Amino acid sequence: MEICSGVTIKNVRWELDGATLTQNFPNAISNRVEGDKVSIGVEVGKLAVYLCFTE
Repeated sequence: MEICSGVTIKNVRWELDGATLTQNFPNAISNRVEGDKVSIGVEVGKLAVYLCFTE
């Protein structure tokens, strides 16, 4: 099982602070931007991020 730990995402509707995500329980697969700049950090593992912007 792939694990991504220490995941921090700021300036979104549902922020994460040091979360652990796994392929079996990816509790942050969808979110909403709440500011001009999104901050994403990962301590261990690989995290794929897809962003969609509308005008």
